[in-house]
Formats: sequence, C-alpha cells, structure tokens
Amino acid sequence: MEKQTRWVVNEEDTRDEALGVIDSYTGETIADVFLGHRGGECEANAALIAAAPELLEAVRAVQNGFLDGSIKFATPRQTESDPYHKANILICAAMDKLRG
Repeated sequence: MEKQTRWVVNEEDTRDEALGVIDSYTGETIADVFLGHRGGECEANAALIAAAPELLEAVRAVQNGFLDGSIKFATPRQTESDPYHKANILICAAMDKLRG
C-alpha cells in the first residue's frame, strides 16, 4: 500500500514563472519555486521540496538504525573503518543542519 503524500507539486499551477508546492490535505501553499521560467530545474526543485517530509522520515529511520545497530548486519556506527561510517557522518550533518 502506497502512503499518500501530503506535500505535492501543484499540477494545476498555470504560472509561467513559478511552480507551487501545496499541502494536499489543506490546499495551503508550502513553497513557490521561482526561476524566471518553468522547466526541468524548477520542476525538480519543486519535487524535492514536495518530497522533503518523506525524505526526512527516511533519513531519520536510517540514522536511528545506524545509531542503535538495528540495520541488518550492522553494529552501532563508531569507527572510520566501518563501511557505513561516511553515510552516517553525512546523515548526521544533514540532520544537524535541519535542526539549525
């Protein structure tokens, strides 16, 4: 069963200069992406913003698995020789940036 995405790219947005991301439950605008024209980069940025809640949830799950060793065949991430160390460092840095 596919989970319904709450934030979505507003496919009904007809502006040439922007593309909106809305809350599909409330219709509230989450973000407008402006690049002077619609195109690949504008649509990619809007899609990334729309996916942000799901990406955050996924990163938190992986981070928790790294920290507690619950990822299959994994132990808590502590040393640079660990094959997942770099991914763990990147995830922790991204989460720290998110938290401010």
